[in-house]
Amino acid sequence: MKIRKIGRCITFSIMAVIVVVLVGCVRQNGGSLDESESVLERPEYEIEVLSAVKAKDCYICGNRDDSLMPYYAKRDSIGIVFWGEPAISDTEVRAYDDDGNELFGQNGSGTRISSFGENHGSIMVQGNPNRGFTNVDVNYEKNDEVDFNSIKKYLCQDCLNSVVGFYVDQKNYGEDTRLGTTGYCLVDFATKKLYTLSDPYSGYFIRDYYVSYNIVENADLEDSRIEVFILYAPERTAS
Repeated sequence: MKIRKIGRCITFSIMAVIVVVLVGCVRQNGGSLDESESVLERPEYEIEVLSAVKAKDCYICGNRDDSLMPYYAKRDSIGIVFWGEPAISDTEVRAYDDDGNELFGQNGSGTRISSFGENHGSIMVQGNPNRGFTNVDVNYEKNDEVDFNSIKKYLCQDCLNSVVGFYVDQKNYGEDTRLGTTGYCLVDFATKKLYTLSDPYSGYFIRDYYVSYNIVENADLEDSRIEVFILYAPERTAS
């Protein structure tokens, strides 16, 4: 009987040690998991930029003498903006005359290239307004990254907040090697609202316009580009 009691005590002692060890392992593993999660979590990038101009003097939604937006605002179409100069171009998804009247029966498609100087990118527009679509290639450079110290001098707070939001999304959800894309964005001529061409998005609808884009990044970071496709696709209704 004594031998059996001793055997039982030894058995219970071994089991108790195993339980303690297992509990300790669980606690250690739990602690290390929490620590690894905290290490992997990257704090979100944030930035706040204050505008130096009033809404009436905004390059996009105001009435500045050095902006082509008042001219393009007569068109129901989509434009593209380069913040480095700044400069606005029509993507030519639809054709208009200087008075804002839509033109039809245009011959084929055309190609227009806008270059922004050494160490900066360019925009090539291949519009086909008769078919209601356009292809735009934006060749961006590292130096095209948006400069907030510059654009805060000609964007109102609302428009500036949009560009800041595009930049923050790129910083948080994209690669820093693609920050050059933040120097470009789309603009709706009718509403004067801005739309990103950066990560993490790849397309959206702007009213009746379907937009898709793809960022092509080369290994040497040269000749990187944004391939943009815009289609005028109004909702179909029964006649």
